[in-house]
Amino acid sequence: MFYENAFYVLLPVLMVITAFAYVMSEYDIMHPFTVVSAVAAVSTAVAMLGIPEWNFYMGIDAALLIITSVLVFGIASIWTDAVTKNQAAVKNGSSLCIGRYSIAHKYLALFVFVILAFTCLQVKATYDMVHEIGKNITYENFMFWARRGLTGDKFKYTRWLSYEMVILLSICYSCLFVVISNIINSVEENSLKEKLVSNLKYLAIPLLCLPAFFLETGRENYFNLFLFSLVTFAILIQKKNGFSLQSKYATLRIISISFVIFIIIFLLFGFVRHRFTITDPLRILISYIGSSIPELSYFLDTHVFLENQYTGGNTLSGIYSNLNTLGFALPKPIVFLEFSYIHQSYGTNIYTMLRRYIEDYGYVGTHLIMAILGILYTSFYNYVRFYAKPFWHIILYGCFVSPLFLSMYDERFLMFIINTSTVYKMAVIYLICRFFVQREVPADVP
Repeated sequence: MFYENAFYVLLPVLMVITAFAYVMSEYDIMHPFTVVSAVAAVSTAVAMLGIPEWNFYMGIDAALLIITSVLVFGIASIWTDAVTKNQAAVKNGSSLCIGRYSIAHKYLALFVFVILAFTCLQVKATYDMVHEIGKNITYENFMFWARRGLTGDKFKYTRWLSYEMVILLSICYSCLFVVISNIINSVEENSLKEKLVSNLKYLAIPLLCLPAFFLETGRENYFNLFLFSLVTFAILIQKKNGFSLQSKYATLRIISISFVIFIIIFLLFGFVRHRFTITDPLRILISYIGSSIPELSYFLDTHVFLENQYTGGNTLSGIYSNLNTLGFALPKPIVFLEFSYIHQSYGTNIYTMLRRYIEDYGYVGTHLIMAILGILYTSFYNYVRFYAKPFWHIILYGCFVSPLFLSMYDERFLMFIINTSTVYKMAVIYLICRFFVQREVPADVP
């Protein structure tokens, strides 16, 4: 068993790499290298729980691909740290963007109006879609038909509704930043309950957006908001405490607890929506967190690679969609991959980010992309921690960090960050922070 299944080699190696990354990042759990290596290790560990029931298998070629990709990302990340981080920057960064923030009541009222209007438009679009493609529509199966229409490529929301979702997410991110910053920088004598109550008006804005996200039928917006909150908290709490080891250990504890709570809420959400039963939690966790690892191995073992005249058909979906909109006769990008069955009772269509990179760019291209991602994310991370003066730059990093956490699930950087919606999101966040969010700090604080 030990020699036949590379899982038993992959997991220990990834655990060693994760420990190395944690030390090299000076015990920062949110450092890009630590995140990517930890995600790979956790996904592998969860996947191994499926070995008894589903006979999950890991080939040595897939194991080597995962290990070398994480290492290339890590080497690029360590090199970037050496170039961009120094003691002067650490000392300077502890005072930047620290303070309380506020949003005037009239602007909050404007946000509420925009959210309610966009939610109504989303309800109407979803209602029309369901009655166009569904059969025997009832309250119980309404969301089933909505999800089937959106994920089965039978229906797509209009471009304007996509823009509305960008606006809603930008409002959510900005208000969450205000809440987190105010809680961290409030008077320390105040209890957490008092801090939450004083910022409840800002927290209510993201909560009002949840129905619109629910109608999209996916879970990624919820996960992105959760990640944004954690990353923003980690950056601000470390800034306030001068990037001390105590603040990093506190961040590790809080983030660990938060992930456990999020998983519990995710499972309860599935129970409420009848997506799975009370006996399924372990199977669901394996499906969402670990199944992509053996699926990647299965893909590499069975797939015949053919030359494609169109570069990036699996990854550059945003670019291809925009070119087709402009009138170019290009094939539709592949957003949803095919299902494969590595066991008679189990099938899925997630293969980690590496599947799309391998198919589009080959092994050399895959490792080159991993190196570029290591440089980009580590540079951005160090910039918002040590150098960024505009606070909205921290918001941008929190918006775009999800590809690291989803690296062992599916590709998210080239598909969803390299597109025009990213430009729109950056513009909306800038406008909100420039005109609606006010920083409340003494004049002598940078």
